[in-house]
Amino acid sequence: MTIEYNDIQWFNYRGTLLPDTPPHHNITLSAQEKKQLLKKSGAYFLRWTTDFDTLQETSFWYIIKDTQEGLETYNSKTRNQIKKGLRLCHVEKITRNVILNEGYEVYRKAFDHYQTVQKQVEQNVFQSALSSLEENWEFWSVRNDSGKLIAYSQNHILDNTCNYSIIKLDPDFLSLYPAYALFFTMNDYYLNTRRMRYVHDGTRSIAHQTNIHNFLCDKFNFRKAYCTLHLAYRPDIAIMVKILYPFRHFIHSISYPLCQKLSVLIKHEEIRRANG
Repeated sequence: MTIEYNDIQWFNYRGTLLPDTPPHHNITLSAQEKKQLLKKSGAYFLRWTTDFDTLQETSFWYIIKDTQEGLETYNSKTRNQIKKGLRLCHVEKITRNVILNEGYEVYRKAFDHYQTVQKQVEQNVFQSALSSLEENWEFWSVRNDSGKLIAYSQNHILDNTCNYSIIKLDPDFLSLYPAYALFFTMNDYYLNTRRMRYVHDGTRSIAHQTNIHNFLCDKFNFRKAYCTLHLAYRPDIAIMVKILYPFRHFIHSISYPLCQKLSVLIKHEEIRRANG
């Protein structure tokens, strides 16, 4: 679900309303505007950021790269891993139809390895979500020597920036270094060829464990672009957060699905309070 409010597009992601803007765009909402947006959207809460790439270290961040890509910028081990990936894999920019027709198996096998409270979607939901994406999305594939799809990326293009929004890797083929080939090729395309302001891989992960951000920082010279997290709750959710917050450590320790969802909500509040 996408709605427009004050010339900004917002989308509902699992009950959280997020702005469809690049992170360097500051958003200002009055108390009345927050109430109106929550009522119009039906979301549990709003989430947005300001102060993108502030020099002050905060508890929330985007993972970005804003320098040109080049093999010469990496140590010998990373250079060799990139070269192996480029030799063993074929990376190319594609149409969404490729992922519609072949991507679900990669998504399913990748999801099986996640530690997350989120549920795997069925193939029809996967394809419907992909078909509904607007024209400012671009798609990349990685194939092995036999032509099998082993990884893909869905990239969101906004205001001369690129968000590596969804990247899935088939865990059976990680020995071919598909991630190295994919990120190097996309970085080169967006940062060197198209001269974009930056590429990024989203924000600090809250809902599930991921190693991809450490991988990008350690291997590909991505960095944390610190920012300030803002939240605005629906009235009933605000009351619930206020009641549950003192018990947050207990909630975080319970693996029951409902408690895991509450834990994600409470973690948002922890981050917001840490920023003052």
